[in-house]
Amino acid sequence: MRYRERESGPLGIMMTVAVAGLAVCGCLSCERNVGSSGVLVRTVPVSDRLLSTSGWLGLVEQPPNPAPASKACAFLGTDRVAFVPKSDTHRLTVCTRDNGTVLASWAWGPEWYLHHMARSRKGEYVVVCLSEELTLTGNYRRESCRVGVVGPKERIHWVGPIAFGQSGTSPRCTVVSDDGETFAIVGPGGSDEVQVWSTKEGKMLWRDVPKGESGMEDIAFSPDGRTLYAGGTSGWVYAYEASSGRVTMRVLASRESKPVYGYRVSKVDVSPDGTLVAAGTGPDGDVYVWDTKTGKLVVVISSKGSTVSDLAFSPDSCEIVVGGGMRMALDVWRIR
Repeated sequence: MRYRERESGPLGIMMTVAVAGLAVCGCLSCERNVGSSGVLVRTVPVSDRLLSTSGWLGLVEQPPNPAPASKACAFLGTDRVAFVPKSDTHRLTVCTRDNGTVLASWAWGPEWYLHHMARSRKGEYVVVCLSEELTLTGNYRRESCRVGVVGPKERIHWVGPIAFGQSGTSPRCTVVSDDGETFAIVGPGGSDEVQVWSTKEGKMLWRDVPKGESGMEDIAFSPDGRTLYAGGTSGWVYAYEASSGRVTMRVLASRESKPVYGYRVSKVDVSPDGTLVAAGTGPDGDVYVWDTKTGKLVVVISSKGSTVSDLAFSPDSCEIVVGGGMRMALDVWRIR
């Protein structure tokens, strides 16, 4: 285990048409002013917001036969659903999507409650994060969480309890790699800490505290699992080498081209082809997209002024869906 602290009129119409045309044709170059690229192509209504992260699938393309009456759900592959029913919020169930046949089920005691769940990028694995019910445990100074990873064969690996530490807060985000071998979590040990764990061995591989961060908000693995992207309260997005924790790139999401107090990265996602990383911000609601190899800012989307709470690339990496605030709708933007 390694621990390091890092330094880490007509003319106007013609110009508008020209910019839109470049964005649709795939030109990714842009200036730093907000709204210089990206075309809003449609708005998708949202009937309900479940306590889960399913990426594009589940946000825009709702599949048939979703889990019934769920507090949280995530789609496993093409034929299964993992969900926590509203009727029993202390149980995780995996069932078939065609007829609802239960394949596996796991329960936990009342001292734990579901904090969040998410699926891996390809959907072969689902990770669930449980937090302590402090009114029952009384562990106010040593609060912890448990993490479970469900795989293709309906087996679950539990890791934890994972202690938060004296300055820790509830986990903000937990993600699992596509092969299920590792998962990453932000929050435990300190509100600004990133941790990567081995699923089967149940041990921490590395952790990092980026200098100047007062809190890390969101994380996402690259498609090949070699890079972990993390966004924090300073507006920086960090690219970590997933195996070692070494920072390989750092990019800034800011209108001022510098960290601004009170502005933060609220969501992070990586395109399925691995060439782009996006960061949604708060409270302004802008979305920044960079080239993962060069770190060059290629697209900036101006939102409607609310913190981004939903962010995901389309399967072809050409569109991105953005949601935020109390709006029961998602905006789909074409960036290529």
